[in-house]
Amino acid sequence: GPQILSREEPVYPSAARSAGISGTTVVGFIIEADGSVSSAWVEQSSGNSSLDSAAVQSVKIGDLFQPGKMEFRFNQDPEFL
Repeated sequence: GPQILSREEPVYPSAARSAGISGTTVVGFIIEADGSVSSAWVEQSSGNSSLDSAAVQSVKIGDLFQPGKMEFRFNQDPEFL
């Protein structure tokens, strides 16, 4: 798979944290030739839209990969202890 050069951890939604909600979101995304992520989407929902959004946003704005255009699916786990 692609090599991650930098990674942004998802921001755990405060309402979900307060309510004790956790889960795993599987995120699909496209890595552009410069290593940036141009598109990200939910492949499999955690069952909670705020966790899903946090997982997608962390990939879209915070992750940088070794350059090379490809589509990749990544298991992004927004669960915090």
